[in-house]
Amino acid sequence: LLAFYLAIPPPEIRLRYSHMGKPFLGSDLRGPGIQFSISHSGGIVLYAFTMDSFIGVDLQRIRNQRPLDQVAKRFFSERENMILNRLSADRRQCEFFSLWSRKEALGKALGRGIMDVLPVDVSSDAPVQQSLTSHSEQENIWFWLQNFEIVPGYSCAVAVSIPDSAITIRSLHSEFGVLFDTVTTGE
Repeated sequence: LLAFYLAIPPPEIRLRYSHMGKPFLGSDLRGPGIQFSISHSGGIVLYAFTMDSFIGVDLQRIRNQRPLDQVAKRFFSERENMILNRLSADRRQCEFFSLWSRKEALGKALGRGIMDVLPVDVSSDAPVQQSLTSHSEQENIWFWLQNFEIVPGYSCAVAVSIPDSAITIRSLHSEFGVLFDTVTTGE
């Protein structure tokens, strides 16, 4: 897919990795400013691509994970916990993974680990402002977070630094062979 968007043969792609393990294109291939993010869970792989904006995507299989309440109390904001506590047990589990996938997507967009973004409240649809430091410069960037339902039983979220940017998300279902579901938002 990356070769398709870059219009080059796959062997010519040179990936580099941040200190947190986030893959990115080597400087010789940055050309049009393509950014990408990858996530996988339970046999499904999710790819997200955009131009000239930071992007992160996360996919979580919703599962009975106990103790959700203890994890939420430890890692979620007071507002996020309040939202979870108002829900039924089934709905709480779905919302937990929705919030968690938003946090993971934001961490990936920033090129940071989950521990760096756990304190950030991601419970509303309002943009989230985060600092990004590169080459000794610090810049405050707004991120828009959105959840998608691509496959029942999974939570998917994307974080992107430009509002209404064209984002294409493709999921590969290994249990069905090669089948692509595409969701496009923005332009």
